[in-house]
Amino acid sequence: MQGFDSPLRLQNSKLLYNSQMDSHLFINSTDKILIVFPHPDDETFGAGCLIQKALKIGASVKVLILTKGEASTLKNGVNDPAQLPVIREIEFKNVMSLLGVKDYSIENFPDKGLRETADEVINYLAHELRTYTPDVVVTYEPSGIYGHPDHIALTKMVEDLHKEFDFKLVYSTVEPGYMPSEHLLKMAEHPEEIKPLFPSNFINLSLRELLNKIKCFNLYKSQFGGKTISIGMKIKFAFMFRKEYFYIEKTL
Repeated sequence: MQGFDSPLRLQNSKLLYNSQMDSHLFINSTDKILIVFPHPDDETFGAGCLIQKALKIGASVKVLILTKGEASTLKNGVNDPAQLPVIREIEFKNVMSLLGVKDYSIENFPDKGLRETADEVINYLAHELRTYTPDVVVTYEPSGIYGHPDHIALTKMVEDLHKEFDFKLVYSTVEPGYMPSEHLLKMAEHPEEIKPLFPSNFINLSLRELLNKIKCFNLYKSQFGGKTISIGMKIKFAFMFRKEYFYIEKTL
């Protein structure tokens, strides 16, 4: 598939990438950190550990989710599809409680429609930036990890607002060599263009942070099966999520 290195190149790059990334925590206790993603569960995937570490050191954290994820094809345990956004909102609030986040909001912009409602979304984000005045803003990297149009649209809006507002822009990205599943690629408009940013930084999850992250996914029952995650899946998650990866612009 276009957009990814060959297996041999990926194998060789993995021997080098740890030496090319900074493992120091790139936030401090005086920071105000705005975590902004399109869908409930994006914040857990992209920054579940960062949120925990930020709160632990006393930083201020606010989480914004722009849609209620009503367009998801995953509806595990949902008898009435019309109830999916209600259920996903409840799941998100339960995750915020587990992580200890007090300042959060889940909005009602259309899932798979952020690009079409860009003016309204930008106005909303500009208001949040003016009122919260974050030092750091975290969102997905520009190709949206696996090409989801909402991921890409939101990142473009944040980048445009970055020209007006003063904050450190931190992109949530993935381990070098990551390849999206066929299910995820079905959501991409241009899968051949997907190439997530090579991380400049990573943070290691402690055992407690990893377990909390797995618990968060377990709370998203509509998206992750509705049953307690199996031991095999926990082992898979432990491998996948032992680190979180980020890219910080060198000029910032």
